[in-house]
Amino acid sequence: MFRLILLLSATSLMASCASFKTTTTKTTDIYGSGVIQHPVIVDMDVKDTKVTGTAASKSKKAVENVKNEAVNNAL
Repeated sequence: MFRLILLLSATSLMASCASFKTTTTKTTDIYGSGVIQHPVIVDMDVKDTKVTGTAASKSKKAVENVKNEAVNNAL
C-alpha cells in the first residue's frame, strides 16, 4: 500500500512540472484591392573593412548619447 501511495505521489509530481507556452498571432491578407506594392531597388557598396568610432564624456551624459556620438564618429 505504501509503495502504491509513493508511486502515485511521484507520478503526480512529475506530471505537475510540465509547462505550456502558447502564442497567438494575427495575420492580414495583403493581396486585395487597395494594396499597392512598389519594388525597392538599391545600389549598395558593402565593404569588409571594420570601422571604429570613439566618444568620451567628462560630464554625466547618458550612456546612450555617448554611444550615438561614437556611431556618428565612425560614420
